[in-house]
Amino acid sequence: LGIEPLLVHDVKVCAGAGLEGRIFQAPHSESEVTSNGGGSDQHLDAASADALSHRVRLGRLDFAATLLEHENAPQSPTPTSRELDQKLEAYQREQAALGRSTALLCCEDGTVAMLVFWDQMREEAPACIAQLRTQGYSVQLLTGDSKETALAIAEAVGVPADCVRYALR
Repeated sequence: LGIEPLLVHDVKVCAGAGLEGRIFQAPHSESEVTSNGGGSDQHLDAASADALSHRVRLGRLDFAATLLEHENAPQSPTPTSRELDQKLEAYQREQAALGRSTALLCCEDGTVAMLVFWDQMREEAPACIAQLRTQGYSVQLLTGDSKETALAIAEAVGVPADCVRYALR
């Protein structure tokens, strides 16, 4: 598609919450680049490099969205952070009811995206679960997904709700 991916540096894993890192964006003009002593080699000093990088978070809604409350994040009159949170939570619940998982991507410059993930269920899964249960096996669904997502998947494959363990870390 001709899209140049941005590299993420200084990635930290925040267990049970998501990932945090920094995206460095190349300068768009000569004025954003400093010269080293008048030579032809150009480089960024530490302050310029920091100014051209943005912290990003990918993960749970509550974790990623706190980056938007950062003191340097642009303030926009619409939508308010409360309205945005409500819209994101509603969309997340909607997707969970369909058996899908979501991850929020937030950048301290105000950029927000929600990624939606789901597994394609195998056609034979419900029959396989039913056969195992008929043979006396206790089938359990163990997942890190939300309660809503886990219960939607369990219903689709025939696992009883009391045999579902969700939000496991």
